[in-house]
Amino acid sequence: MIIENYMILICYYYYMGSILPPNFKPITMEDRSIFNSYLNKYQPEISEFTFTNLFMWRNHYQFRWTIHENQLILTSTTAKRPNVLSALSSMGDNKTVALEYLIDISEKLELKLELIRFPEKDLDKLKQTEIKHEILEDRGNWDYVYDRNDLVSLPGKPYANFRKKLNRFKRQYQWSYEELDESLIDSILNMQDEWCGIRACYDDESLNEENLGIHEIFTNWKDLKFDGGVIKVDGVIVAYTLAELLNKDTIVVHVEKANPEFNGAYQAVAQQFYEKLDSSIKYINREQDLGDLNLRNAKEHYHPIKYVKKYKIKFKS
Repeated sequence: MIIENYMILICYYYYMGSILPPNFKPITMEDRSIFNSYLNKYQPEISEFTFTNLFMWRNHYQFRWTIHENQLILTSTTAKRPNVLSALSSMGDNKTVALEYLIDISEKLELKLELIRFPEKDLDKLKQTEIKHEILEDRGNWDYVYDRNDLVSLPGKPYANFRKKLNRFKRQYQWSYEELDESLIDSILNMQDEWCGIRACYDDESLNEENLGIHEIFTNWKDLKFDGGVIKVDGVIVAYTLAELLNKDTIVVHVEKANPEFNGAYQAVAQQFYEKLDSSIKYINREQDLGDLNLRNAKEHYHPIKYVKKYKIKFKS
């Protein structure tokens, strides 16, 4: 039954890819320079818009992309919603042109169109159009943004618990920090597999998809060249983080894992990584909570200085 369901899912993905116009194609490593030319020019704020992140999740969300009148357009389909064509906010100087193009495609395919993870800064341009739409707050996908200096120094009473954990970790273990390089990748993936065993990743669709993506992007590290670091205890990796430049003064943390047996390892790898960033980096985007209340509490406890608000846009016929 599992194999049959998997084959049905694969057939669905191929079907969705085939009904889109042929100029929409899957994301491949060869597309990196094109994506980065748009990302570097338009300096996004939402955490989704880095090539590493899009490449990591490209199979899960079945991303398809094209360039239409100098607009980079990115669509997503899922088997759970076969009648919906989702799209992220386009990158370019004329979002209205991209939206009209997507509306035309969705009407021809008899699909409902929605814009997902839509950034707040683009709402005014959308409201200026005559296209009928409904704006829905997407709280679970708001990004949490922190002051880099706060997460390095952990100042005052608000961070007392984090300092306590960090100081205990530093006293208790013979630890070291190393910046990410190719020689560490195999050991990082071994730790990732151990973490997945502890967290039962293979029984959780989201964690399993994340695990597959983590393995793939580390395997392609030479081409992606994202940033990161590890904490070792007695020479063995017990925590790692991977991140990427989002815009000129913000870095986004895509993944952060620590062996739960080492209390304070999460705080150690984060603090050490942030401390050694270039001085031009002022903000840390630690992505969204996906509506998980435990994760939301954890992110709030780090005291974000702002949120990057996102919305879902539905269109009326």
